[in-house]
Amino acid sequence: MTTIDNEQAPPSSAEEAAALLGAAISFDATSYNVNSSNNSSSSSSAPSSPTSAANTNPPQGMHSIFTVQTPVPNQILFIRLINLRAWLRWHAGIDSELGISFPPHIQPPPPKTEQPPFQAARSILAVLQKLLEISSALAAEGGFGAHGDDNSMTIAAAMSPKLGVGKKSFSTSASKQQSSGGNNNNQQQHKPLPPLLSTPLRHAWVECTALCLSLGSNLPGNLRTDAHSLITKMMEISNWNPRSKMASGGVRLSALMVLGKICVLDDHHDGFDLAKRVSPYAYEILTCCHKGLLSGGAGEPGHRVECVSTAWKLAVACRRSHDANRLMHGGNNNADGGNDQSLSFLATGAMEDRAVMEAIKFIKRATADKYPEVRMGAAVFAGMMAPMLIRNIRNTANMRGGRDGASGGGGGEGGAAASAPLVWLEDVTQVAMRNIDDESAGVATAWATCLARCLCASSEYGQGIRAAQSEDQASRRSADVDHEAVMTSNNNNNLDLASKFKALRGATATAATMASFSVPSAIAFLVTQFVKCGGEATSNKCGGTYSIGGRASRIGYADALTEYLRLQSSRGEFQLVEALNPVIEMVGASFEKQVQQGERASGGGRDDAADFYAPSSPRSSPEKRPPPSISTAFLSARASKTGSSADSSIGRLLASNVVRKGITENVSESIQLTILRDLATMCRSSVGHTTPDGGTDARRSLGDDKGKSMNRHQLQVALIEISHIVVAVGEAGASSLEDLHPILQDCLSHPDHGVRHEAAAVYAAIAQAFPSEGRKFAIESLSGFSANLDAISSLSFKIASTPTPAPRKRFGRPRTNTNENSSIIPPADELLRHQATLHGNALAVSMLMHEFPHCHGGVATAIVSKTFEVAAKLLHCQFDEKLTSVNPTAACTCVRAGYCLLSGALTMGIDAIIPHVSTIFSCWQGSSMAVLPGVSKLSSSHDLMCVEAMLSSVVCFLKFCPTLLLAVPDALTRLTAILEKIFPLISSGGKFESEKNTAVGKSRLSSARASVMEAYSWLPPGSFPMSADRIFSFAVSQIQELTENDVLCSILDALVSKEDKLIDAHSFERAVSPGQIGGSVALDNNISLRSSDVVHHNEREAILHLLAWRKKLRTRMQGDDCCTSPILGAYLRDGNDKCSPTPLHEVGRWREPLDPIGTSKVRLLDCCIHVFAATFGLQDGQTQAEALQMLEFMYNAAQPEKTTNRFNVSSSLIAESQGKLKSPEEDVPSTNLTAAVLACLQALPLYEATHDTLIGVGPPWMVRATDLLLRLLPTPSDIIRRGAAEGLALLATLGVSEDANTLQSTILHSLDEVMTGSIPGNSKMQETEILSYARAGSLLTLACIQRAAMRMTRTENERAESRSVVSSPRSRARENNSPPVMIMMTRLLPSLATQNFDGDSLLSRAYALHSFGILISNSLSKGELSSSQLQIAWKAVEAVETSFLSAWSAVTSDISKGREREKFAAEPTSKLGASGCL
Repeated sequence: MTTIDNEQAPPSSAEEAAALLGAAISFDATSYNVNSSNNSSSSSSAPSSPTSAANTNPPQGMHSIFTVQTPVPNQILFIRLINLRAWLRWHAGIDSELGISFPPHIQPPPPKTEQPPFQAARSILAVLQKLLEISSALAAEGGFGAHGDDNSMTIAAAMSPKLGVGKKSFSTSASKQQSSGGNNNNQQQHKPLPPLLSTPLRHAWVECTALCLSLGSNLPGNLRTDAHSLITKMMEISNWNPRSKMASGGVRLSALMVLGKICVLDDHHDGFDLAKRVSPYAYEILTCCHKGLLSGGAGEPGHRVECVSTAWKLAVACRRSHDANRLMHGGNNNADGGNDQSLSFLATGAMEDRAVMEAIKFIKRATADKYPEVRMGAAVFAGMMAPMLIRNIRNTANMRGGRDGASGGGGGEGGAAASAPLVWLEDVTQVAMRNIDDESAGVATAWATCLARCLCASSEYGQGIRAAQSEDQASRRSADVDHEAVMTSNNNNNLDLASKFKALRGATATAATMASFSVPSAIAFLVTQFVKCGGEATSNKCGGTYSIGGRASRIGYADALTEYLRLQSSRGEFQLVEALNPVIEMVGASFEKQVQQGERASGGGRDDAADFYAPSSPRSSPEKRPPPSISTAFLSARASKTGSSADSSIGRLLASNVVRKGITENVSESIQLTILRDLATMCRSSVGHTTPDGGTDARRSLGDDKGKSMNRHQLQVALIEISHIVVAVGEAGASSLEDLHPILQDCLSHPDHGVRHEAAAVYAAIAQAFPSEGRKFAIESLSGFSANLDAISSLSFKIASTPTPAPRKRFGRPRTNTNENSSIIPPADELLRHQATLHGNALAVSMLMHEFPHCHGGVATAIVSKTFEVAAKLLHCQFDEKLTSVNPTAACTCVRAGYCLLSGALTMGIDAIIPHVSTIFSCWQGSSMAVLPGVSKLSSSHDLMCVEAMLSSVVCFLKFCPTLLLAVPDALTRLTAILEKIFPLISSGGKFESEKNTAVGKSRLSSARASVMEAYSWLPPGSFPMSADRIFSFAVSQIQELTENDVLCSILDALVSKEDKLIDAHSFERAVSPGQIGGSVALDNNISLRSSDVVHHNEREAILHLLAWRKKLRTRMQGDDCCTSPILGAYLRDGNDKCSPTPLHEVGRWREPLDPIGTSKVRLLDCCIHVFAATFGLQDGQTQAEALQMLEFMYNAAQPEKTTNRFNVSSSLIAESQGKLKSPEEDVPSTNLTAAVLACLQALPLYEATHDTLIGVGPPWMVRATDLLLRLLPTPSDIIRRGAAEGLALLATLGVSEDANTLQSTILHSLDEVMTGSIPGNSKMQETEILSYARAGSLLTLACIQRAAMRMTRTENERAESRSVVSSPRSRARENNSPPVMIMMTRLLPSLATQNFDGDSLLSRAYALHSFGILISNSLSKGELSSSQLQIAWKAVEAVETSFLSAWSAVTSDISKGREREKFAAEPTSKLGASGCL
């Protein structure tokens, strides 16, 4: 015990840590040579072999796979390196916290200024260099990419003085050990990995080397570490031939990482000493990186990634050195007129000319790499280089003629560059603009940042030029010298940059940088590029190798503008409030013109006002054409999906994000209030005045108010930002309420639907900070509905009774209004205004209803009563025969406004609506009867509008007031009867089937169908037996139809377990869906905008009241973190989210429906899958089998197309599809099939009875579902793989006991076949990547089976406890027949071994680690562990250690063997899986 304690004790000094490291290096070398030998002998085992004497064998009866190897390869070496690194950090004063690497008596380090010199740095550096040589030698001997004989024995002997004197003694000792260790090697589960191929060891070694150089660089005499020799040696090693034996073992990568670490190790305490030592080698290091980028080829992406990483770290060092030199020489000596160096965007002269030119060549080469990790590094490097790309203009004249290539770059290009200070910056700016739409969202975001930095440098340079010109002109005026003559004689000062550019590079050589010579001009330039690049249907690719065009172009420029404003805010010289008007121009007149052209090109002239629900006039004015009405535009045919465009929505969203993220979030509260007032002024000058009854105030024209006039898009952007500022400043914005109220009242009457919606949202924002103002507006608005309704009725009758005059023409043109009658508003336009006012006020009041229950003061009874009174009056318009005959659209407007108010009131809960329940049911009953065939007085399109609004209110009732189904007599019966009346009308072949012929009608029909299916989803199970079969058949048909139309469901993510979310982690460069990375809101927004479908206003209004605005948070986990680890907290999350609103819903396995999705087709598909699952168990066996057969046919029909057009995931990340982007994992048939099958299995009871089948065989649908899910396991999509695994787990645990055992054994046997590369019924899988997917899915299925069995056991126990009964015999039999966890672990553990690097898959290992953790958490008891359980725990620790030290290795051709892409993609998953398993 004493020896072990001494070995594990932390070293007491850095010198002791270095000595222990040297011993570990020598020991690791000899043990490797012992275990890698192929010779065998009968000699005894060598005592120095670490893998033969310390293995912990499992208890008797356990499989030998549970043998624990101690220590694992490289474990001791890693511990020694970590201890040495901790001590070196202690001496460097970097880390003041003491960890486990220090003895208890060690005190925190003193301040760095009081630290004594560390004299052992040079000797420790020599010890560290042994590992560099040993790793190369061991890799050559072990066969990691090197072949043939090598002098590794000589190197190892020379580096291991404790084990031998020379080559002879070392070889003799090794041969003796090899003869005895040959047989033992076959029993090892983990093959030793050359140390520097292990990523953790390599990072620790690199930091130790850099720390030694830093600590010893200032020592005197022989104690000093020679920075020149180390940098030269590292560059030499990194330039070795990658196929040579010397370069194996990760030494090239390690040497390159040392160069990068040296560049960024410094801090302010030592004056950036290392940065000053490295920066003179900038050209040599960049040349080295460039050679590595070229020599890496296709097989060394890891080396290329490190090349770009070292390059941007070198740029940091050069900038630090430049700043330190300026600080040393008395502050800012920047010749360009910049400000304080810490706030300057310029670092002129920080890097010599030839190094800058080499950097530009390097950037251009790296942008063409197929790996996004390399392109990401290139973008970061380009952004770092931006401040150094401008020449010092005062030194330019001295550069001409007399400088050689060392200073001017050599040749004509160097001379031109010296004469044109912005040429280099322009080159990088153009590269950034060409790659701003990269296929990888992370790379595109990085290039947007680079573009912003380039423009910041150009703006500051222009500011310096103008300051220099002003100073020079002032001095000449004071000297009484003619201005023009002096300017002509002073051309050598290069102040007239534009003429020089035209002479040397042409007029357009520096277009971007010259256009950004000031902050306002740079903002205008980005806004111009944003508009010029066009929409998703017209935008071309920007020109990069991996550009995609479409939406990504505008998204990139918006990101660049946001970052540019943030950078300018950090400097503090530019007032961001001045950028408000230019940013608003992102959706200005040019943008509006593009949108209108796109609408005309798509056919039908469908704009935002006509796209969605808009009031209309029965007749058109002869003088002025009104906005398209519902009957003429919204219900008109639309072009195909390829003709639709999200340009207006994307543009408004991007503009609002720039205003918020780039301006308002970066200013003080006082400036925010100023912006609020400016936005209010712009809105005031852009909307007309409204009379109290909702009409147009003809006495006050639009031009009476001074200010910028905005279009509909700009108005929406302004209103969005007003709502954000009101919420942000809170009570501080009280002074602006008086000005905002009349403006918002007028915006509620605007013809555009989006403007009305955003104005209503502002009222909801005001109610959060000022509840009394919200209640005041609600009362005023509700009081004005009566006058507005009377005006609509009178105008409708007036227009109907007035004959329409024929438009007179003069010279073939329609006559325009004369001056004297130009102020007279036509009755048709006035009617439109009144309808818009009615709709806008109803929308605003309903949105206020969401806020009142959560505001101070609660719900006002008077407001609720008035709301129901107004709603009843509006809904009565559906039965007004006079109004419906003269203006049916106006009647529909009133009905929809009434149901909007009703839905808003229902969201307030049962306390507010209990007195009005009878009114609610009367309205529903009347509306449902009025649309029946033979009763309706309206057209089918108008009836559909009324039905859609009514069904939305029904779903609101069921979602927010479900307890009334029990509290109100006959409520459930009456509600079911209403749905049974409506369902035949909206189902296939019903009254509204003809509406599918128009795009708008099809959208409304999908929304109405989705509402009906949602209503049935919220009803208690078994409450609609008469309609269950029809609903099931309808759901099946809709799933098939929508899948054929390429509609992707969104419900699958909610069906799979949140515990497995960890394995969906992606790197920043490879994220293709929101939520795959953490901590990057900008990237998630970028991905969402690229891949999302546009939600139109009518679809948004349909679900406006169904969203959970203030839904109480549920505790789904025991805590966000566990032991300060969010990963462990995620593993402790409770997977049972069941919440039954009433006791009626507790029958069976009712599942709460999800919040609806805005897109009507996706919403309908989600609802159909939910209802399909809820009614699946009520069907007979034949119907169930036919439903699964339909799903199988749907899946099989898509396979030939996928086989023909297989997506090459190794060369691209995303594909372009009709304007938006989708990831290669987005498989519509597979996703919808997985969601449907998994939802059915989750909705079934614990024991699914067999229908006319023999015991032991199981229902036919289960067998078919098993085959389908097994075929889905090898999919590239993580979410589909997770869903298939959980579905197979439920199939293995459902059914009667005999069926479960039979099906479980079948599934386990099939999983074995899938892991070996074959699927039942299919041919052998040949692709390595597909095989990795199959193994990963199979391993996850094993864990899901155990987890599902334990959850069902816990559910049964909870039910037994709640009923105060003991467990049933059936339950105990089920526990006895539970899947054997030991067998599953035995099948899983081989995937965690590291004895075969050629066949190792990091993805499979990550899934294996995650699955092993799930198996342990669902099998080990919380009490005292038995010997076998303790062995399992130790095995888990060993699995994590080996995965961390061996599997997490460098991406090199030595061990990757063509799996480079997989290793890059699976690295985040592997890290999280290891943490979760531990």
